[in-house]
Amino acid sequence: MIQYLEWDSNFFEKRVGSLLLEDANQFSYNELNQFDLVYIIANEGIEYNFLIDNSSFLLVDNKITYSKKLIAEPPYDSNVATFLKEDVITKQLQNIAIQSGVYSRFNIDPNISEDQFHQLYSIWLTNSVSRKIAKEVLVYKKESDIAGLITLGIKNNKADIGIIAVEEKYRGNKIGTKLLEAAGFWAQQNFNLEEIQVVTQQANLQACLFYERNGFLISKKQEIYHWWKK
Repeated sequence: MIQYLEWDSNFFEKRVGSLLLEDANQFSYNELNQFDLVYIIANEGIEYNFLIDNSSFLLVDNKITYSKKLIAEPPYDSNVATFLKEDVITKQLQNIAIQSGVYSRFNIDPNISEDQFHQLYSIWLTNSVSRKIAKEVLVYKKESDIAGLITLGIKNNKADIGIIAVEEKYRGNKIGTKLLEAAGFWAQQNFNLEEIQVVTQQANLQACLFYERNGFLISKKQEIYHWWKK
């Protein structure tokens, strides 16, 4: 059964749904046509020829979930600080969040405008800072600049990274690694969590290598298709 997504429907001003395919019998064109946009998620190892052979289904993401067991994390770099609810979200911080989504399916899908993609990530950042969808937001400060950002929640009893990005001009200084270390420390100290996870895209080779260098292992692979009513 396709799950109706209220937030996405309100944002796109269309009827949007999501379907996690576990077997082909779940799929119904009649049900599909009750929506304007459906995200179809297929787990690794299951082939659905109707998705591959039909151009109506647009492959927008080879999604990889990485996870890592947390060991005793040392106190983190003093340049990492909590971004408070009352702190002002600057244009620079918005741009850092948007940079994190270059390989996102919402940027890849040609049916979604660049403006909509930017709005999505700006709203994601705002709702994270307000703690509606995040437990913590950490930033890496470089003098008066914010050089990097990580947002954290809890999902399935694991620390869950939402947005992680480093301002382009500061890349290559291990700021991303320092943000990951801070995230692990936060997870252990505040919630006694033993594992941390993050989702990225297979096409984002740099991100995949980054997580693997930092001890993350692949825990799940999925393909995501977008179907739009014509």
